[in-house]
Amino acid sequence: MPKNILLVSITVAALALGFLAGRSDLADLNGVDAKAPGGTASTGRDRSDKPDTQATAELPQKVTKSAPGVAPKGMRLVGGAYPNAFEYGDQTQAPTGPVEDAWTRLEPLARAGDPDAALQLHAALYRCLNAADSANMIESVNDAVLASIEQDLRDCKGVDKQKIATAFDWLLRAANAGSIEAAIRYAYIGDESLGSKAEMIANPEATIRYRENALRLLQSSAAQGSVEALSMLSDEYRSGGLVKQNPVLAYAYKYAQSLVSLPNAAREEILANLGQGLSTSEIELARDKGRQIAERCCR
Repeated sequence: MPKNILLVSITVAALALGFLAGRSDLADLNGVDAKAPGGTASTGRDRSDKPDTQATAELPQKVTKSAPGVAPKGMRLVGGAYPNAFEYGDQTQAPTGPVEDAWTRLEPLARAGDPDAALQLHAALYRCLNAADSANMIESVNDAVLASIEQDLRDCKGVDKQKIATAFDWLLRAANAGSIEAAIRYAYIGDESLGSKAEMIANPEATIRYRENALRLLQSSAAQGSVEALSMLSDEYRSGGLVKQNPVLAYAYKYAQSLVSLPNAAREEILANLGQGLSTSEIELARDKGRQIAERCCR
């Protein structure tokens, strides 16, 4: 999935919380623990069999929000002419201390349907996924990062690999239970969970499941007002990641995102690139769709 520049702030903040280091081979993420939370969130980057653009081109439906003008947990309102638009705010931090303790405390709550507990449990297990790879970076990091790596290794000591293998299952469960933060995170990094290219090829069904889940979660999040989801959908239609390329929809979603979150000057600068190769009538069509998206999600 493309990591566009508008999401750099997410990545940097998550790195500071120990969320986004490299993938580890510590566990086989295609395995599911006996207490795993249902269907696995295994993923992949083999983008064959992408959903047909025509099947996914419908604009987001208007969502009736239970609390209009209130940002979901972990988000903050953008403000301005679109009162329901929101963006990343205070992200969920990985629990400190031994990960086994976090599992004991959070797993029953997460299994019972608590999205916050499921997201925290994912964050705790994700520390362990990264611990082994991070250990290989010790020679090239500063003292603060080194201390963090060593702490993760201590806190993950003795954690069963089958538990670690469920990290993305809990993230998907949190997203399905309504956490916008989890939904964006799953769409952003969930395809890490398939592992190597050979594993992706060997398990194409998991790739298809990931695409379907990620696209569904992005569309749902965008319909509720997520600036990041609007931006990521634009990226997907531009690059052909989760769906087949559609330059008009790529422009439309970026235009919607710019309407709800950017000043006019910045908007035109960002859109200039996306407009290359489009005719005047296609740009007008894309802008009309973008206005519809912005109205439906964020007024």
